[in-house]
Amino acid sequence: MVSWARYSPQRILLLVLAIAGLHGFSARPALAQVGQVHGLVTDSASGTPLEGVMLAVTPANGGQIFGLTDGRGRFRIDVPADGMFAVQVTRIGYAPRRIDGVRASSAPLVVRLLPLAFQVAPVVVMASMVRESQLIAPAATYVVSRETIQRTLATTAVDVLRDVPGIDFAHKGLFSSTFSARGPRNVTAQDMLVLHDYRYAALPVLGFNTGGLIPAAQGDLERVEVVRGPAAVMYGPNSRRGVVHLVSRSPLVASDRMLLFGAGQRSLFDGSGGFSQRWGSRVAVRMAGRYARGKEWAYTDPVETAARQQAVAAGARADTLRIGARIPDNSVLQGEGRVDWMLRDNVTLTTSAGFSEATGIETSGEAGAAQSDGWRYSFLQTRLETPRLFANVMYNLSDAGSTYNLRTGGLFVDNSRLLASQVQYRAEAGPLRLLAGGDFRRGVPQTGGTLNGRFEDDDALQETGAYVHASAALSPRFELSGALRLDHHNRLADPWFLSPRVSLVARPSTNHSLRLAASRSFAQPSTRDLFPDLFLGPLGPLPFGLRLAGSGGQGFTFSRECGGLCMRVPAAFGGGQVRTLPAQATLMWPVVVAFLRQQGLDLSALPAPTATQVKSLLALLNPATGGFTPVNDLSVRDVAPARRAVESVFEGGYKGHLSSRLFATIDVHFTRASDVYATTSTVNTPNVFFDPVTLTGWLSQFMPTTAAQQTAGAIASIPLGTIMPNEVPGADLLIFQPATQGGSYNYWGLDLALTYQASDRLSLSSGYSWVSKDSTGLGGVDGFLLFHTPQHKGMAAAEWQDTRRGVQGTLRGRAISGFSVRTPAYVGTVDPYAVFDAGIGVRLPFGKDTWLSLDALNVLNTVHTEFVGSPDIGRRLASRVRMRL
Repeated sequence: MVSWARYSPQRILLLVLAIAGLHGFSARPALAQVGQVHGLVTDSASGTPLEGVMLAVTPANGGQIFGLTDGRGRFRIDVPADGMFAVQVTRIGYAPRRIDGVRASSAPLVVRLLPLAFQVAPVVVMASMVRESQLIAPAATYVVSRETIQRTLATTAVDVLRDVPGIDFAHKGLFSSTFSARGPRNVTAQDMLVLHDYRYAALPVLGFNTGGLIPAAQGDLERVEVVRGPAAVMYGPNSRRGVVHLVSRSPLVASDRMLLFGAGQRSLFDGSGGFSQRWGSRVAVRMAGRYARGKEWAYTDPVETAARQQAVAAGARADTLRIGARIPDNSVLQGEGRVDWMLRDNVTLTTSAGFSEATGIETSGEAGAAQSDGWRYSFLQTRLETPRLFANVMYNLSDAGSTYNLRTGGLFVDNSRLLASQVQYRAEAGPLRLLAGGDFRRGVPQTGGTLNGRFEDDDALQETGAYVHASAALSPRFELSGALRLDHHNRLADPWFLSPRVSLVARPSTNHSLRLAASRSFAQPSTRDLFPDLFLGPLGPLPFGLRLAGSGGQGFTFSRECGGLCMRVPAAFGGGQVRTLPAQATLMWPVVVAFLRQQGLDLSALPAPTATQVKSLLALLNPATGGFTPVNDLSVRDVAPARRAVESVFEGGYKGHLSSRLFATIDVHFTRASDVYATTSTVNTPNVFFDPVTLTGWLSQFMPTTAAQQTAGAIASIPLGTIMPNEVPGADLLIFQPATQGGSYNYWGLDLALTYQASDRLSLSSGYSWVSKDSTGLGGVDGFLLFHTPQHKGMAAAEWQDTRRGVQGTLRGRAISGFSVRTPAYVGTVDPYAVFDAGIGVRLPFGKDTWLSLDALNVLNTVHTEFVGSPDIGRRLASRVRMRL
């Protein structure tokens, strides 16, 4: 039997590059005399230049030469200088055209494509960080078109992902959501790399993709490109689940002015506007802004309620208390400005700046819900694009405003900064295409001690990467590509990591493609993994607290210099200062006597027991239940320094037209994950208690047995000290971040999507996704991982558009199987649900292009929860007016 363990992705890559070297340069003979077929492709209805149109040039002697239009709709294809050619022009969503009798280097071709009622899927994707047809891209891709974006009722830019095949999307509120692809999902949206015009869209340093803080107005987006699965070789750290790229329309394409107003249930108001203006033929400016508000669905968090009641009982004023004080009125204010300067043909310099300010609820798996109040995110970016060179510099800033934790009332301070740059150069040598590039990121947290605590002055992260990518046409039907990426992280004991990727794309014909790929990708520890030092709340009336603790990447060690484990005793139990003692409960007998005297029970007449008379017990707190689980001292282990989580992925896929009206995609993937980050619902530092059995026996010498049992039960419920790591001061109970790392697991996955163009007005689509498990043990370590995603999900849609009469309609449905959630802050299940959305739009008989739409999300009012810790969601009705001026 073949041992696949021998064939690592690195070895496969070397084999691929060797094959490319042997065969790639003989795939197409050199052209002794070269001519060109060149021209422009536009939309016949609007005249807009079309990017990503595939052109297949067929010489009289057979074979084909392929090309794509650029961002301005232009193409230029090298062909033999002599002879006549047939040019096949195709773009999914448009009627194909064939032009015969074309000569090389003749007058430019101007091709006008007739749009179909609906685009099956736009063509241009960023799977390889170069423009290429979706059909031949070496990855699982999906593109949400401009038309679909404008028809979607969305409160944030990422809401358009909810019907994308293979995406696990969950609404957590009016302006809040979480999403992922192909595997485990966090409570916050942090598993996929989100870009906005090549800029990192996540909050600097924290890394949360908060939809309400991404300043991408719906009317400003040209398309949303989605790559499912690992893309680390091109995009760098933390893209192993995939990439979402929000692409804005360049003001160089066309000058226009647009307004959008919406209103609906939940007191929703949404107003946005923008204008593009060209100054001459080479400079254009774009300005856009948006304001939206609405009332959040009601939700009662039992932990917040209990903490609030406890604070009021302790004397806090309810009207000034931040604990549990949710602000029902959510809002988003956004603005962006952009200047595009075409220095010369195909050379563009783009500078943009923008901001977003939000008030709303955002939940996290570690700290529970936070009430953002005026959280502001802003950025400045400049990028240069030429046919061969791409350079990009960005500066992102965060200001948390008056945000506070709803379980503790503690304020969050986040004035973090991120400086990042990217450069890429591309070249061609015969049939071989080469890409080489690098990127740099430096994140500087500034949390005022509220998030990073003791690490506040030493928590900057610096990540650097470089990569090379090569692809070669082995023949007109086969293309082989391979890539290597090297990354460096300044905070890891093992700072270097090598990521290979290899893929083979076969095109049996221009309408079909098959793909095989293997890759090794990773998740880099972030600031929230390495440096958290966050107080999560008190432990009832006892002098202990609960704290989220990171190790700075260096791990944790436990002292055993006290004749065994050592415990820390809080200052209230230690005579005014934190003390380190042997982990023996009997040493704390005077504290127990004093504590019980305050409760009305006087045991001062009894002698102090010894460690041989009464045993000690270790137990871990489960914050979700409030109970303690007994453990033994062997469960207290040192924690190794942080490492990268690694995933090796093997995938295959098909994309193509099964008929002239039916388009299908099929993707199968197998993932093996190792050095996994896992969370737990229990703390990681046990407390020391009296053993109730031996304590009952000792007390029975001084009181009746029943009284001894009751007294022992009361004493044994009091935590007396905490087994603490050497790296953390104090005696608070700790939840390590991550709770554990190590072990491995694997799973299979399948994504299917079909689109059928029933007529020139009606389009039908459907999708189904499956993963082989939604939870798993971690081989090699004690731990259990929940994916927080459904095993099964499906969607179906019907869209009608009558352009001549100006009527459009949409009916969509999606169904989700149930799943479980377990984090330090949230434990529970999400029940299966199915919801339907409907919408209708009518073009009004005035204005340049004015539409009135009526939309109903969850039209049947199926009240459901999409993620634990989030409110029940019902029907939402809204109307919108969109107009071009």
